[in-house]
Amino acid sequence: MRPFSGSSRKAAFSTGARTVLMLVVSGCVLLVGAVLLGTRLGLLSLLLVLVVLLVGTVCFTAIGFIAANLSRDESNVNMISNLIGFPMLFTSEAFYSLAHAPKWVVVIGKLQPFHYLVEAMRIAVSPGEAVSALWLPLGILLGFTVVCVALAVFTFRWDSERPGKRKKQKTRMTAAT
Repeated sequence: MRPFSGSSRKAAFSTGARTVLMLVVSGCVLLVGAVLLGTRLGLLSLLLVLVVLLVGTVCFTAIGFIAANLSRDESNVNMISNLIGFPMLFTSEAFYSLAHAPKWVVVIGKLQPFHYLVEAMRIAVSPGEAVSALWLPLGILLGFTVVCVALAVFTFRWDSERPGKRKKQKTRMTAAT
């Protein structure tokens, strides 16, 4: 028995390709920040940023696959992605502090992976921050990543393997005529 089926290998390849693409895009953002904004990262900070980006990219790629797997057709994927993504964005401290937010917003924020991605990235780019402070948010993000990848692999399907209802009905109608 082989360890991975054909669709599992395809899903792993697709996840890997998206991860490489996101790392290239993130590298371009870092490069533009350095050239245009004058930001400077030390070698250790740059390595920590890359580790955090790698784990975060795999996590959110898997969440994207989960959103696609929840959808019956392609038109609903964007809506489901927004239903998953916007609460993560608004309950994190990516753009504003939650110091004066209601307690329930802070609690919801700590129950989702984007909070830990933002926290780990903040620690990675802060020159005065101790590297040991990075391990807790990065470990929690890694835990989310493992769970999300497992869910994505478990629910993954190719449309060609399991056609939707419309294709089956159309095929039956064609066969009947």
